[in-house]
This record gives sequence, structure tokens and C-alpha cells, in this order.
Amino acid sequence: MYKRRLQNVISNIYGSDKNIIITGARQIGKSTLLEVLLAESLYKDNFSYISFDNPDTRDFFSSNAVEKLSAENKKVLILDEVQKFPRIFDSVKVLIDRNKKNHHFLTGSSQLMLLKSVQESLAGRVSLFAMYPFALSEMFDDRTEIFLDKLFEKNWEQQIPILSLSQKNIVDKAIIQHQCWGGYPEVINSEDIGRKQRWLSNYKNTYLEKDVRDLKYSIEIEKITKFLNIIADRSAQIYSYSEVARDCGISVTSANNYTKLLQISYQIHLLQPYYSNISKRLIKAPKMYFTDTGLLRTILKNTEKDLTGKEYETWVFSELIKWQSIKNIQPELYYYRTAAGLEIDFIIKYKNKILPIEVKMKDKINRVDVKSLKLFMEQYKLDFGIVVYRGDSVENVAKNIFAIPDKVLFL
Repeated sequence: MYKRRLQNVISNIYGSDKNIIITGARQIGKSTLLEVLLAESLYKDNFSYISFDNPDTRDFFSSNAVEKLSAENKKVLILDEVQKFPRIFDSVKVLIDRNKKNHHFLTGSSQLMLLKSVQESLAGRVSLFAMYPFALSEMFDDRTEIFLDKLFEKNWEQQIPILSLSQKNIVDKAIIQHQCWGGYPEVINSEDIGRKQRWLSNYKNTYLEKDVRDLKYSIEIEKITKFLNIIADRSAQIYSYSEVARDCGISVTSANNYTKLLQISYQIHLLQPYYSNISKRLIKAPKMYFTDTGLLRTILKNTEKDLTGKEYETWVFSELIKWQSIKNIQPELYYYRTAAGLEIDFIIKYKNKILPIEVKMKDKINRVDVKSLKLFMEQYKLDFGIVVYRGDSVENVAKNIFAIPDKVLFL
């Protein structure tokens, strides 16, 4: 069983942060993390697990919930799929205030509903974490720091990992699978390509049926299916609500609502533009990314062995957001594009530094590939930038610009 980086993060704070909510898409391992990896290792048998996915459970706790939860009489209480039973938050608030030495872990797959409930009932009482499908590094270990972290240190060049030939072969095989099929646990744990495809296809259909219903959106499944198919082709591109609405044959308001649905259930992410001077002629619309390339390629019906350019950029983004999500002080993540067409794929603001990143799905990088990066660095007076690419070694492409292999950056 692969370990999760979030397990280390939570294990390190569980003594001081006793009440934790974990949000994330369906089937990414939230329950497994708490019930198996976390609860059993830290508390052994001294925990209770209650899932509100079961309608009988919801009915049981519809009255006298505080007393019934207290009767569990365990050191740790795990409440799963709480977005399906929002009224439980008031009871959890009472439990937390009564039993300050106990631990309460809640999970759910709706970002908006959980955040709203936290703000209304649990503000100041819980720590909130977002969880995503497996990152590339989690297929090897559960370190919370990867080589990307080293780039924000002065001596990063002295810390470049060197892989043996056998290690390189293992990593090369793993990264191809991860880029093409994503990081959902069921996909990661299967060697059979057909099974991966079937699971992702079923997940897509189940997601549409369950999340649309659970979130109480009055949307016809056929319309959201068409919407999902159309925006999938726009991953890693500037996102225009009006253009999407036109192509789907729906109103801009509906396009906004459908987009929000996919956002709050962690299927897509809108990346905001970076600008330090508001007077500059910069693109202000967000870029949209799917959070898992396996699901994206399934929606696009891409059965090819390799990625397209936008799928590769989507994979890089998914690794960046997974890295961002486990930091105590989260790095800020943006993109940059001017009206004249100068574009930088990603901008990271972290530890008082700005790191511009270009993405190239190539095996070799030359000076032409870093032209935009060089212009951006000159404009903002930056002394360091990188290109993520598919090669094997870290290369100094131009002054203060380095090409870093994806398998190095995210391990």
C-alpha cells in the first residue's frame, strides 16, 4: 500500500491540532488515510468510524446526535462523507467544546459545503486540508519535501538527485503510467490498462450521477456530460465562460454554475493570472486545468500511449497543486500572459521568491525554448527560472535558466 504525504503532515500536528477536516474528490483515499493509515497506526483500536454515505446512518443521527456520538466513547471519532449530512456540524461543535482532549477527523468531497459549514459552525476549531490523487513522489515514498522545494534554497544545485540506471528505469516506467493514467488509487494499484480505462470511465459516470445529485444542483445529466466533454478540450487554456456557453448551447450563468460544480468537487481548478502592475495590458481571465490526467484523457477518449502538449502541462499543474496543498504556508501559484502574447506557464511565489516555470514536452531544450522565460525574468528582474521537460539531466540552457527533468523536479 502506498503512503500519502498528508499522513506525515497530519501525524506531525495531531498533538496540537486535534480536529481536522480532509476534503477532496471521491475515491482518492480519504477514508483509507484516516481509518487505516492514520487511525490504526496512531490510535490502534481506540477510534470509531462513521460514514454518512449510508442513509440509515443519516437517519439514525437525525435526532440526539450529540448523545449518540458521545456514546461511541473513543479517543478518536472519524466522520466520513459529512457533506451529505451538514446538520452534523453543529453536533461536532458541541463535541469539540466538551471533549478538548479527543480527536475528531471529518472527510468530505464537496469543498464549498465543507467550507461553508466550517465558517458557520467550526471556525477556529478545525484545521482544513485538501487531498488529491496520488502524486508521482508518493509512488516511491511519503516525504513531504521533493526536489522542487530545493529550488527555493541557495545551494539547490548541490542537491540534485542522481539516479542509478536501475532506479532510472523504475522511475521512467512509473512516470509514464502516472502521466497517462493519473493518480487515483484504483488506477495506481492496477497493472492492467483495460481495467484502468474501465475504472476511469465508470468514475466519470458515477461522479456525474452522484455529485450532481448530492450537491443539489438542478442540472440534467446530459447537459453536464456535454459540458464536461467540451471543457476537457480546454484544459491548460485560457478559460472563457462566454465561449464555453456558446459551444455548449447554454447561458453564461449556466456555464458559471457548471464550472463551480466541477471546482467544488475537485475535478477542475481555475488558475489565476499573475500581475504586479495592474496598469499593464495583461490577460485577466483564469486558465483551467483538470486535476487528473487519467480522468482528462478518459473524457477526451485519448487512448494513445503518449500525452498531448496540453495533457502534459495539465500533469505538471496537477503535481504543482498537490505539492502546494501539503505546505503549512502554501505557495502561491499563478500563470502569466500579456495581450501581446508573452506567456509563462506557471509562476510560484514562495519563501519571498518568485519562480517562473515553462513547460515543454520535449527531450531536449535549447535557447529558443526559453525566449519568453528570459524576457519575463528581465522584465521582473529575476535571477532564476526553470523549464520542466522530459529529458534525463539538469541543464543550464541560458544565464540563470535551467532545464529540469519532470522525474527530478517532482521526486
